[in-house]
Amino acid sequence: MRCSAPSGSSPATSCSRSPPAAPTPTDTRSSGTSSPARASATAHTRPTSTAPGARSFLEPTRLYTLPLLRLIEQFPGAIHSLSHVTGGGIAANLARVLPQGTWTELERSTWSPLPVFRVLADLGGLRLEDTEGTWNLGVGFLAVVAAETADAAASALRAEGIATWQVGVVSDGARPGDAHGHFEEGAKGVDGGAVRLVGTYASSAL
Repeated sequence: MRCSAPSGSSPATSCSRSPPAAPTPTDTRSSGTSSPARASATAHTRPTSTAPGARSFLEPTRLYTLPLLRLIEQFPGAIHSLSHVTGGGIAANLARVLPQGTWTELERSTWSPLPVFRVLADLGGLRLEDTEGTWNLGVGFLAVVAAETADAAASALRAEGIATWQVGVVSDGARPGDAHGHFEEGAKGVDGGAVRLVGTYASSAL
C-alpha cells in the first residue's frame, strides 16, 4: 500500500499496499499544544508574533473531514485507513491503523518540519528525531491507499488545497533489521502494524 501525507498539524496522508503518503506540514495544530508551551516555558521565553513560526500558535485548526469524505466517495474501496496524527507522534498513530503483520518505513526526507518545530526542539536541547513520539511535526493525517490509486488520491487532495505527498510504502512479510532504529508497534493498546521513521529531514520546505 502507498501512504501519503497532507500538510499541517492536522492534514491527511495516503498509503497503499506499496507506499504511504501524507499532507504537508504547516503548524503546531493538534500536535500537543501543551508540549510546545512547556518547551517554551522551560527555556524562560514565550512565543511572540516576530518569532519563527509564532503565528502558527494562533491559527485555528483546519478540518479535513469533508475533503476526506469526498476522497472516500471518489475512490470507493481504495482508501484502506486514515490516521489522525495527534498525541503520540506519527509512527504510533499510523501503526494502530495498519493490519497485523504489515510494516512501513516513513521517509523523513519527503518533508521539512516547519521552523516552529525546529525552534522548540532547540529550546529543549533536543533533536527533531527526539520529538517524534510527541509532536506530529506537521503531518496531521496519514491515509493508507491502494497503490494504483495513490497518485490520483494525492492529486485530489491537492486540488482541495491540501498539500499531499507520498511518505512510504506498506509491506508485509519479513521486516528489515534494527540498524535504522526500532519499529513502533502495539501503540495505545492496539495490536496493529509496525512503523518507523528513517533517513534525514529535508532542510527546507518541499
